[in-house]
Amino acid sequence: MDVFRSTDAYEINRHMALRYYLRAHEVIAKEYGELIEKLAQHFRYDIDRYVKEKIL
Repeated sequence: MDVFRSTDAYEINRHMALRYYLRAHEVIAKEYGELIEKLAQHFRYDIDRYVKEKIL
């Protein structure tokens, strides 16, 4: 679950677009899920690096 400030429309729209895209593309959603699981394990104590690697 993500929490946003009600005034942060750009971030809300960006996250919702990703959500809808992944729901529409099952194979990509599976690959993305595997990627974030791998990154979460690898960068368990470095959230900044996790986020950076996730968006590359």
